[in-house]
Amino acid sequence: MFPFFADAEEKYNLVLAGGALKTCSSFLPHNCNKDVFFSSAKNQDLYEITAESHARFHNALSEWKKNSVVISRLHSALEHIYAEGKVAAVSKNAFFDALNAQGITNDELRHLPDYVYFALLDTHEVNQTDEKGARLTEKVSIEGTTNPHSRRIYAAFVEQARLRADSGVPTILVVTASARDPFSVADFYTGIFTDLGADTHWLPVSAAFQHAAFTLPQSGNGCDALATIRKRFNVFDRERLYPQRAKQQQTLCKNPDRLLALLDKAHGIFFNGGDQSKTLAALLRPDGSSSVLLDRICSRVAEGTLVVGGTSAGTAFQGGGVNEHKPVPMLTSGDPENAMSRGIFYLDAPSQRCEGKRCENGLKPGDITLKSTGGTGLFSHGIIDTHFSERDRETRLVMTTLLSGQSLGFGVDETTALMVGKKDSDTALFRVVGERGVFVADLTEHEWLDQQTRKAFVRQVAGHAHYWASGTVATLRNGEWQIALRGESLTKAIPIKSDYEGKWRSEVSYKCGSDNVISWTQFGNQYVLKASDQTRFSASEMHCSYQQLPFVIRYEVNRN
Repeated sequence: MFPFFADAEEKYNLVLAGGALKTCSSFLPHNCNKDVFFSSAKNQDLYEITAESHARFHNALSEWKKNSVVISRLHSALEHIYAEGKVAAVSKNAFFDALNAQGITNDELRHLPDYVYFALLDTHEVNQTDEKGARLTEKVSIEGTTNPHSRRIYAAFVEQARLRADSGVPTILVVTASARDPFSVADFYTGIFTDLGADTHWLPVSAAFQHAAFTLPQSGNGCDALATIRKRFNVFDRERLYPQRAKQQQTLCKNPDRLLALLDKAHGIFFNGGDQSKTLAALLRPDGSSSVLLDRICSRVAEGTLVVGGTSAGTAFQGGGVNEHKPVPMLTSGDPENAMSRGIFYLDAPSQRCEGKRCENGLKPGDITLKSTGGTGLFSHGIIDTHFSERDRETRLVMTTLLSGQSLGFGVDETTALMVGKKDSDTALFRVVGERGVFVADLTEHEWLDQQTRKAFVRQVAGHAHYWASGTVATLRNGEWQIALRGESLTKAIPIKSDYEGKWRSEVSYKCGSDNVISWTQFGNQYVLKASDQTRFSASEMHCSYQQLPFVIRYEVNRN
């Protein structure tokens, strides 16, 4: 149905997308061509305010030991609304508008504890059904997706699974544990690969699942208590909205052999985007040790019988393992603005809803956090990051790579994937597919200054940068790189203008091939890049690829 690259028979073990895979669905009609029509499909989450929904909310908070004036006012507001006439089947914004009208401000809603905020939404969500009472689902059309690069990345993953399937029809599992609510996006991800012709199944693992499964051998009732355990992870009332999926989760929790049997039959497993810490928790025991499921995934990848794919968080949590005798950590959160001034923290990532001056663990909003023990370890070549150039994450990657003692960091752009495989035991293969490219922070040779005096606080890092546009192919053998950049090799400067986001990318692209100094200021840092005799540039379409481009990033605060 969709074109693949010329050497489609080449096997890769990982298909790691940088996020923002623009996909046509009933929730995302702006990603569809004009001819797409979904009948009897769920097109948004809806909410209601009734006596029944308020009772569910009240029950959800029965285990919440803390109370506040705001929560009391919230209960009063809900009672007042349904006493006047229920609010039924409205959007989330309209749901919040109804609370605003009762004096509950958006600022108060934003600052609710996660437990209360998500209990409020989940317990007031409408169970949407068709005229026959069947649950409405989000529907997907890959053929109707307007973005060809997203289609190609999905198809590349399915093709890799097909190469491992004797019958020609691959079996693919999807894991949606990166989402706060894994149930809510299961239809979307199973729909993608079903639409591409795969035999697709949802694998209902999550942090709550692992806790329940771990409890089962101890007390015998962990899986029966899944609904209660899910609340500890801010997931409520799913058995009402997704009864069949909730039953499936409970069944596989009680019968782990069936879970492993599903994995053993699969040719590919795909992890969704969201929060990589949540995804990892779905594959670890509560004590932090590797689950049997994770061990089986890793062994099958090593055998070449399973391909692993992911997007955004589903990519980020593949980092880990050991590289050059040093453990590779997993990036879990943080903004580039804080990279030079604040450094990195080996602490749990704070809530994604964190606002204000402080988050959990004394962190400031935007502080960069890492998990020292890494993720799955399937990608062990260095730090891996996503949503890259678009969110100006070069500084974040450079500092994370530096301060964690790694030599390399890889940043995958949006609507782009890095495919990773092995030619033999000593040779790793890399291929970039999709719309944009992959940034590589190379600190194999670097300089680092961290100086604090009475007059100034100065940090400065120097290294080399590479940018591999889509179509680039690389091999790494015994520490030596061979790289075929996409496009025409440049011997003179050619300005490349594009609408793609990202300050670093746009500054270098506009001076692609130049041996003049490239400099700018951002996040309070000074950036200076200048080509050396070893630097190579290549131009293709709207991209400037390069190898061995020296850079310096300097942060300085005068204390006078």
